[in-house]
Amino acid sequence: MIEITDVGELTIKHDLFKQAIKLTAMQLAETFERNTFNTLMSGTNVIYAGGKAARASLTATDVMSVTEINKAFGSLFTTGVPMFDGTMEEDTKISADRPVQTPKEHYVSIMHPLPMQDLLANSTIVTAFSYSQVERLYTNELGEWGGSRFTRSNMVPSFTGQGTVTATLLAGGTLPTGTTIFPAMTGVNKITGYEELVYQVGAGVSIATATSAALTVVTPTDTTRVYNIYLGTSAAAIANLGKSAQGPSSGGMAGMAVQLPAATTITLTALGTAQTPPSPPASGVTVYPTFWIGKGSYTIVNLDNAKFFYLRDADKSDPQNQLRIVSWKVFYGTLINNQAFLLRTESGTAYTNAITNGTLN
Repeated sequence: MIEITDVGELTIKHDLFKQAIKLTAMQLAETFERNTFNTLMSGTNVIYAGGKAARASLTATDVMSVTEINKAFGSLFTTGVPMFDGTMEEDTKISADRPVQTPKEHYVSIMHPLPMQDLLANSTIVTAFSYSQVERLYTNELGEWGGSRFTRSNMVPSFTGQGTVTATLLAGGTLPTGTTIFPAMTGVNKITGYEELVYQVGAGVSIATATSAALTVVTPTDTTRVYNIYLGTSAAAIANLGKSAQGPSSGGMAGMAVQLPAATTITLTALGTAQTPPSPPASGVTVYPTFWIGKGSYTIVNLDNAKFFYLRDADKSDPQNQLRIVSWKVFYGTLINNQAFLLRTESGTAYTNAITNGTLN
């Protein structure tokens, strides 16, 4: 929702109301993308680039390549995952009264623009395109390759490994006695809500059997993020948010250690809501997922179409017409139909985003 005051509308040359309509339309599309990627990240089939066995083992040199495309396609096709425009259906029919046309059957891949640049710099792909489709090199478009049709989105999440979290024992909480508590933390992008910075799990803090114990953790100084803090009784299985009075005071996450400000000492008094943080990459390494989608892998269910609301006139709550409001709402859900029809490759990249200043709009 965007609120515009009458003073703002009168004193700014540009039409703020039209700009608000434009921005809310973009917000709707980006919200759909973000929520869909959050669902796709719950896919259980993962390939780590460079033959690595886990996200924590990836480096910046473990990039997307023709080999990684072949791994993904081979896995999907071996499993019998249906293709888009494909013949892997039980009722495939070919018309007898016209020449047979072979469909361009394919899987769909969605990837972040930076790993896509690794593919567009790959010598095998560059050589092939330079002979047959040189315009793709000019337009920076990957298109189809290796049985997949590639699309890109800057809303694909990423995970950057950070240093180790440090927790300090404090009296006055209800952490379970006789256990060792391990802290973890993530830095959250304020715009997308993605947990993009993932800190290494800290050393365990022993809770004595006779102690009323809490922990404190100091959040980083980076004010472009807010922070979530997790606690667990095992370093290998952090499964709960921390509970903190410094978290939200209302809503579903009230009292949890989420949306915490930078450079603040946070007191964690207990284990909170069950929730698992993203697995951390190695410190300093950024990891990007690439999604491989087969036909019927997931579904978006619309319970009610998106509706926009444009309020410009006075009413009983605003008799002097001091506010103009642009907002939207939608009721829908995204679910995975078949885990076997969905695959994810996680990789590093040789590229970084050089734009660190300015605003999105």
